[in-house]
Amino acid sequence: MTPCPHRCDGGFSARRVDSPYAVRLITSLPDGDEGTVLLYPQGPHFLRPHFVCGCWRCLMPFNRINGFYVGAFQMPEKPEMTIDERNEELNEALTARLEQLKAAIEEQETQLNAMRLARDAMHAYRSEGMEDDQRNCIGEINWYVGMIKLKGGWRLCYAKDHEHYSWPGESIDWKPLVDCSIEERIDAVPHIGALREAIVKSKESLVPELEKAIEAVAKLTK
Repeated sequence: MTPCPHRCDGGFSARRVDSPYAVRLITSLPDGDEGTVLLYPQGPHFLRPHFVCGCWRCLMPFNRINGFYVGAFQMPEKPEMTIDERNEELNEALTARLEQLKAAIEEQETQLNAMRLARDAMHAYRSEGMEDDQRNCIGEINWYVGMIKLKGGWRLCYAKDHEHYSWPGESIDWKPLVDCSIEERIDAVPHIGALREAIVKSKESLVPELEKAIEAVAKLTK
């Protein structure tokens, strides 16, 4: 019996398990490893043995390449289920997916930190103009992802900034992406990959600035 990583009572077994979401059958994976096939309305999904207990977190589609849940969620059409039962099933499904999203964001933050940032790096992935009552453009709204130094550490962050042309230079209000609302996280995560290029560009612009600073200090010491 292989214990469930979510600490439920399930584990690896050779029996068939029927659930509102899938039929679980022990079988062999295409690469020869023993595993489990989940039969979904969308098609079969494969699980490794250590993710094959009976809890809902383990019974969701599992991406064998990067270790995160994939696949469309479909609420089973079972008229006998009450509203409370459906709500409980959805709570289980949402909790598992939110945990996976948090883990994925934290992993991206770790990988970006490994690039050894020298200064804040940001990427504006959307911009919209702001108009006054006379339809004059008075500024713009920018949506950002960034690797920003907060409280002494580099964090993967999100910001929605209102830039008024009449009041330039206002600081952007950043917050860690893992602490953002569900809607903000869903909106921002597809753009995280652009930060790798932003980090490199921030270093490329910093090198000549440092050289000028070194030259200025050197002149003072002569």
